[in-house]
Amino acid sequence: MDLNDVLVVNFAVDERTVKLSEYCFRKLGFDNIVTLKNEKGFREKFLDFADLAVKSDHECFLRTDADRLVFDGVYELVKRYNKNLFCLEGKCYDYLMKKYRGATPHLFSRTAMETLHKNKALIPDTQKPESRFIENLTNNKTRGFVSVDVLTNLHDYEQYPSKVCNTIINRIFRNHFNRLYDINYLLQTEHAVATREAIIFSQKTKEKNTMNYLNFSHLDKNFEPLSELDIDSRYEFYKQTYERLK
Repeated sequence: MDLNDVLVVNFAVDERTVKLSEYCFRKLGFDNIVTLKNEKGFREKFLDFADLAVKSDHECFLRTDADRLVFDGVYELVKRYNKNLFCLEGKCYDYLMKKYRGATPHLFSRTAMETLHKNKALIPDTQKPESRFIENLTNNKTRGFVSVDVLTNLHDYEQYPSKVCNTIINRIFRNHFNRLYDINYLLQTEHAVATREAIIFSQKTKEKNTMNYLNFSHLDKNFEPLSELDIDSRYEFYKQTYERLK
């Protein structure tokens, strides 16, 4: 498939790696990139994505997040794509989890986006809206879903502590934290304070039913934005990291 047939749609709030995530796609030859950067909740943003998709003339859509640094493994998703599929995904290496796992970016077909555009109930406002949408669309991943055993991206590197705090909180309220994370490892990283604050928040809060971000910006006071002047050197550093992890 010609890469011009693919529209990259990048979800962002105010991640530290927004520009770097876009840069990764451009280095791969993807010229059609839209970043949806706003404070909307994930479900609202996903419905905006569906509306954007159906109004475009693109064949398929790479749905990604601004906390993901994508490299050449993503070509395999495009290579495997065909019109009979709804969704393809590869794997990421997750910095906070220190492990590989199936993950965004997801390559969605036009049919998938048109189906959602007609039936918004397919994506409920839960802790994992995109996963629930894919399950609803593909009958629990038994029809039109392909998981490709290839590393496509690095996840959660270079993030603000406020973002990490939200990530951990959402994992806790999905009951995934103890299964996916090594707390001793997290407390040895630059995100030890964010980890502690996430745990304290979860102990004081009875429930959190959506994955919408909460304001923990006070955690970011010692973290500067990534300089756009250094973007190429940061890209080369993480490209080498990706190659080692492959």
